Amino acid sequence: MDEFFSYGIKSPLKKIIAFILLMMLAIDTRPQPSDSDSVKPLVQLCLIIDVSGSMNNLLLQAQTQIWSLLDYVGEFELKKQHPDVEIAVITVGDFVEDGKQVQNKLVSDFTRDFAQLADLMFELQTGGGNEFFGQAIDRAVNELNWQESSVFKTIMVAGNESFAQGPTSYKKACASALKNGVLVNTIFYGNYDPTKNLLWDSAAEIGGGAFTFIEQDQDSLNHETPFDHNVIEQYRKFMETFNFKNKPRIPAKGLITPAYRNMIINRMRGFKAPRDIIEIFEESDWDFDAIQPNDIPEELKGLGKREFRQFLVKRAQQRSNAREGLYLYQKKIEGFLNIKLGVKKEGRTLDEAAQEIITGQLTARGFIYRKD
Repeated sequence: MDEFFSYGIKSPLKKIIAFILLMMLAIDTRPQPSDSDSVKPLVQLCLIIDVSGSMNNLLLQAQTQIWSLLDYVGEFELKKQHPDVEIAVITVGDFVEDGKQVQNKLVSDFTRDFAQLADLMFELQTGGGNEFFGQAIDRAVNELNWQESSVFKTIMVAGNESFAQGPTSYKKACASALKNGVLVNTIFYGNYDPTKNLLWDSAAEIGGGAFTFIEQDQDSLNHETPFDHNVIEQYRKFMETFNFKNKPRIPAKGLITPAYRNMIINRMRGFKAPRDIIEIFEESDWDFDAIQPNDIPEELKGLGKREFRQFLVKRAQQRSNAREGLYLYQKKIEGFLNIKLGVKKEGRTLDEAAQEIITGQLTARGFIYRKD
């Protein structure tokens, strides 16, 4: 080091000054973002849904509308950062799990793979008659992968009948959730009569959350249109452009329901495409030079230059056409239903009720709603 600093500098004083200047230059005095500012906030939401025999329409709402709720939550900001959103789902009813009769079922632990969760949701069916909500909340608190880093944790319970059923005290379960930093919100399905002592409002109060109720009848959930298969085919083509190995799972034609159609429409309204190689290519106005080596997924790296470019153009065109097709058929479906059912305001839906609750709770924690 002495030889380095003495090169071309004869005076000892100049050596010292040069050393100090170099040390000052080496130290970055600009303010650095703290770890808490640079890490995206995490929001975790567990949906506990009653799928007992009378809950067909509630299940349809969950299958079709939960996606718009997740998109809505993702549009909030905390310290100028949009959150990562994870969802878990537990159903309440009668099920066979590992050969045993149980009253609640873990459909999915916390996940960010909403496409895979959609597949699981559309495998659900209603049946049974035991609504052990306290037991389901206790399972959610103790078995789900809650993260200490999560800035907002909530359980959203939707169903009807008494909240006090089952061997687990709903009061203890809700109090335990709150003690562990998890709010318990309740949404009653139907007209809520407080004189019947169904205790949904009590559960929310003990769990530090909020209570509300929604209408049972949603006509548009049950009506087919001539365009349902068109929108589903465009959705298949669109999602195919995000997975170069496997085709997306789509129900067989005879199994497609209006609920599945509505799920697609709700997902696509707020869909934010991941920044993959096709998005980069489209943003650059199809400039091949904009593609960097680290943008290319492993499954495409073995292609030759010409083959790679042909693949890229074909998939970009497919995504663009499918996106336009989805928008076109969504408008046709909405127009058809407006004519068939009449333009009317239906009762408040599951996603709307959940949005109202979560908006206040996120805002209280410093989140700001800012849609890009």
